[in-house]
Amino acid sequence: MTDIEDYNAGDILVQRFTLISAFTPQVWLASDRSCGTKVIIKHAENELLHREWSCMSQCSSPYIQQSLEYLPASSLLILSYINGQSILAFSQVQSSLFISLIPQIVRAVCHLHQQGWVHGDIKPSNVIYQPELGSIKIIDFGASWPAGTALEHLPQWQLTPGFSRKNKHQGTGLIEVKDDWFALQQWLRQIDPQLLTQGDKNKLTRWKKWLVKQLD
Repeated sequence: MTDIEDYNAGDILVQRFTLISAFTPQVWLASDRSCGTKVIIKHAENELLHREWSCMSQCSSPYIQQSLEYLPASSLLILSYINGQSILAFSQVQSSLFISLIPQIVRAVCHLHQQGWVHGDIKPSNVIYQPELGSIKIIDFGASWPAGTALEHLPQWQLTPGFSRKNKHQGTGLIEVKDDWFALQQWLRQIDPQLLTQGDKNKLTRWKKWLVKQLD
């Protein structure tokens, strides 16, 4: 299997997708020659891509990046292109905007959980804000697993230090919905209340209290 990092901008994959630029060695922005639209192409082991495809397909939602095609013969996952800004790129002065987006993030995560999945890597870089729509989309489902999966039975799993519970670092226990709520809790702790209006401070406090209840 040829690694996608061996390709260059301008190369054509499966006689259809023209590579434009790389986000990472395994993830590229491309153009679909059949319709002229931009797409995201992800290349990885089929086991990972199949799980990611399954999660995104089962959890389809306006808040979830759309999975368009899974091409197992080429080990490629084709995803929708999102025209927006990673929340990781938000400045401190955009803290108030972030507070206003928390309900959408919570609804998106709740939807995943209702379908039986845990995202596993809820962090600023995996949430895209679409300013023209005033909405968010969650991306990167490479760390997703069905809730209740035993970590000790997994050959490997992804995590982000600082956003992951202790048991996940240790490889013990189960994949739980608490994993996503813990990550969001850690995220909210990074917000400087001094940059918020009193109204936003009150909202932040309420969400922190809500998350504590989810982690009980």
